[in-house]
Amino acid sequence: MFLEEEIRIYYGGSDGKHTSWRNGFLCLATLRPDGFAGYEPIAGETDKTAAITTRALAVGAGSLCVSADVAPPGYVKVAVLDKDDKPLAEGELVTTTATDTPIDWKDGFSLKKDQQIKLRFELREAKLFSFSFKD
Repeated sequence: MFLEEEIRIYYGGSDGKHTSWRNGFLCLATLRPDGFAGYEPIAGETDKTAAITTRALAVGAGSLCVSADVAPPGYVKVAVLDKDDKPLAEGELVTTTATDTPIDWKDGFSLKKDQQIKLRFELREAKLFSFSFKD
């Protein structure tokens, strides 16, 4: 069930194998919005960053928003690249857990609808769940 503030997953659990009678339970798991799966640096790697670059895509609206879990002293850094991977802009660091938080761009940059770009996300002590374009 998708609610505004969380995703609810109802499931059945039991205390034994599925081969005979057992005690059964109705269980509930809750996830944050856009929190079903995410990218993060490989476990066990401390003080390392991970980078993800999208394929070329068209900007759907004027603001880029991200959903991410960030643990201190971590961050999510977003860069906008052109189709040839030339840097166009860099966003302010996201340093706290965020849900659909707009990225603030350095140097007054703004995205233009239908502009062809790539996004590069750099993660340190963070998990990126989603990004979207919103007005």
